[in-house]
Amino acid sequence: MKYILVISTLISIGIASFALYAGIQHNPMGAFCKDDNLDVCDFDYFYAVVIWLSWFIPFFVGQSIIILPARFFHKALTNKDRSRG
Repeated sequence: MKYILVISTLISIGIASFALYAGIQHNPMGAFCKDDNLDVCDFDYFYAVVIWLSWFIPFFVGQSIIILPARFFHKALTNKDRSRG
């Protein structure tokens, strides 16, 4: 079970990081600049963390909603097969 959660976490980290990277690279309006000052762009780390978490949390929860019941049913089916044998 730990391996499934680790893989799910790594997938979510990858997707969230890619989305944040794409957002930073395609930042024509200065959304990641503090105080909307485009002349001297001080990177807004708090906003970047919020954006990263807004991608990480839904993907991690979504994968958990799919993986945990699938794991439960797989375990139930394999235990049923063992009891027959």
